Amino acid sequence: MHEETSVPLTVVNVTTLALYRAFDEDHVFLYIGKTDDMRLRMVGHSTASRWWVEFTYLKVERGFATEAALQTAEELAICSERPLYNRIFNNRMEP
Repeated sequence: MHEETSVPLTVVNVTTLALYRAFDEDHVFLYIGKTDDMRLRMVGHSTASRWWVEFTYLKVERGFATEAALQTAEELAICSERPLYNRIFNNRMEP
């Protein structure tokens, strides 16, 4: 079973396989992604992602045994949950 927690960005300092979901202040689901270094990934998003200015909190799911398992989880989540800003596996263009 995977552990899911909601954390403020200042607490995120993990270097483990994680699937994350980004939301805005109204709980609109903005983006889903995966990483093995959350802090580094968030730095990248802060300079390159259109959704960053809307983002207020993350829900983080950990406990993936392999990168392949994480990749599969991300693809399935994007296809079924259809976050606003994901394009790959979502059949939509960024707003």
